[in-house]
Amino acid sequence: MTSRWWFPFDRMAEASFRRVPEGWVYFAPSPWLVGCKRSYLLQEEQKAALAAKLRRIFRLLFVAIIGVLGVAMPLAFPAEQYGPFTRLAVASLAGLMLGSAFNAYVCRTIRPLIAGLQPTTYRITRGDVFQAQLAVFSRGHILFFGLATLALFALTALPPLITAARWDPLSICGALLFGAGTLYWLALYIAKGRQSAG
Repeated sequence: MTSRWWFPFDRMAEASFRRVPEGWVYFAPSPWLVGCKRSYLLQEEQKAALAAKLRRIFRLLFVAIIGVLGVAMPLAFPAEQYGPFTRLAVASLAGLMLGSAFNAYVCRTIRPLIAGLQPTTYRITRGDVFQAQLAVFSRGHILFFGLATLALFALTALPPLITAARWDPLSICGALLFGAGTLYWLALYIAKGRQSAG
């Protein structure tokens, strides 16, 4: 299955793997959102099969996020009827439930693929994930997604700054989330430029 350039989760699936001399390491999620995770050693064909499965799972997650947070939540909790604290609490609870359900689905879906794999002591660090993203994203992709998160940051942060609108929990959380995302894409862009120059 090929990846789609406009869909970041397709390429982010590659960040689940790390190249080692014996093959590839896959850091499997825990059945719980927090807890001990296990690493497995994969060969090239096993890695390809697992990466294809992860891309399909991430596409499903994207549809679920849009469906729940973009459609169902605004319909069930319209802004004019509920205060910002209530909407933030409900959005946080919905995110937790969606994250838990997604994590359980990932664990159940990949279980047959990792059942016979050899556990390993190799680990995948945040630095490894960052390097994997540098490898799979072009500068154009990084710039596109960085500008997208910057636009979302502006939509949440600018109204309280330049109009009479007040900061509420949703605008604060949105500004923090999209601001952090913008900074992360900027760090990737700078690192990609240095990598290309070197």
